[in-house]
This record gives sequence, C-alpha cells and structure tokens, in this order.
Amino acid sequence: MTKNYERFRSQYEQEIEKMNQAENEELVELYKAQNRFFDCIFRSRKKEAKKELATIYRIISLEPEDEKRLQVLKQYYFFLIGGFLDRYTQTFSFDKKALAASVALINVMEEWNLEEEFFEGINVLVDGMLDTTWNEDIQAYNNPIISRFITLVEQQLYQALNTNILVGQLEVSKSHISRLVNEELGMSIPNYVTQKRIQEAAYLLQTTTSPVKAIAERLRFSSASYFGVCFKSVYGCTPRQYRTFTAQR
Repeated sequence: MTKNYERFRSQYEQEIEKMNQAENEELVELYKAQNRFFDCIFRSRKKEAKKELATIYRIISLEPEDEKRLQVLKQYYFFLIGGFLDRYTQTFSFDKKALAASVALINVMEEWNLEEEFFEGINVLVDGMLDTTWNEDIQAYNNPIISRFITLVEQQLYQALNTNILVGQLEVSKSHISRLVNEELGMSIPNYVTQKRIQEAAYLLQTTTSPVKAIAERLRFSSASYFGVCFKSVYGCTPRQYRTFTAQR
C-alpha cells in the first residue's frame, strides 16, 4: 500500500508540473468545452454537443507526441463517459440503463487504436449518451397528459405561452391540467414554465454573449428586472453574476 501511495504522489507531482507548464488558456478552454458538452447532452442538443466534443478533441490533439496524444484522448474520453454517468445519476437518479450505456461505450472505445477512430467516435459518444437521456424526464411520468404538457412547454419556451394556451393545445379543462401539474410536478403551470425558461436562460448565459436584457426578451420575460428576480430565486445570484462565475470555473 505504501508503494502504491508513493507512486500516486509521484504521478500527482508530475501531472501538476505538466499543468503548470501547459498553456493556461488551453486548459480553461478545455474545461469550459467540457461543461458546455454536458449541458448540451442533458438538453438534448445533438449538434451543439458534437461541436463541443470536437473542440475537446482539437485541444487534446495539440499534444505533439503521437503516442501520448492517443493516450490522452483515450483517457479523456473515459473521463467523459464517467462524467456522463455521474451527471445522469444526479439529474435522474441511478438507472441500470445509464450504467449499461456507459459500459457499452467503454467497451466500444477500448478497441479504438487510431486518432481517426476517436474523431469519428464523437458521433458514437454523443448518440449513445443522447439515446439514454432522450426525454428521460418525460418518461418519468406515467400520465400521458403530463408527458405532453412537458413536451409542449419545452418546444415553446421562446414563444408566448400561458395556461390558457396550453389548455387549448392539450384539449383538457383548465382545472384538470392545473391539478395534474401540481400533483405530478409540484408547482403551478406558470411557475413550471418560468422555471424552464430560467434553466434555458442559464444555458444561454453560459454559451452565448447575448446581453442579459436580450435573453430576457427572447424568453418572453416582461422586463429585465423581473427576469433578474426570477433568475435569482432559482440560482441564488443575478444573471450577470452567474455568467461571471461560470466563465471563471
């Protein structure tokens, strides 16, 4: 055990030294791309997720030594699969399906020995993860009306949307859908729509340079100040503070 710990300390010091010698901007860009990648996966944004994974691949490919570059690619892809399983569990709770997907992705990736396979593997990783997460939050509810309600809200975050519009689209009574949403989702229809819009706003704050006011307008908030109040009630900080904090992570 002592020898293993000594090896760990030696490897740890070596990795710290490598990081200190590396371009800090590249490390920051890699970390940001990783965070954006997982955000895209759990928002079912396939095109954007592949773009972020391609960014990760590009940064790692800057390693000049061929053998080392391949090793780092494999290690980082393993890390992403582990990170996916961890985030999935935090988001939805543990599921054999997510574990099976992670193991399957690892088994497939273990056979890759060429850089080209890792580049082509971008599609495999993203599609495999999305197959697992696709509409997981919807499938958690047995009531088809709630499933339809969740889908309609997700599809119309950037459009005018209120209880009456949703009632008309669902073709059910206002009292019935209001009761179902409260029972199944634990909040009123307006609060649920607002929560989903705030989550989308958080994504935009991380991935775009759009002004806070513009994001508020796009997501149909009546004013930037009201948007700020709603955002702080969910994330505990203002939209500008959130953008600054996530940019520094």
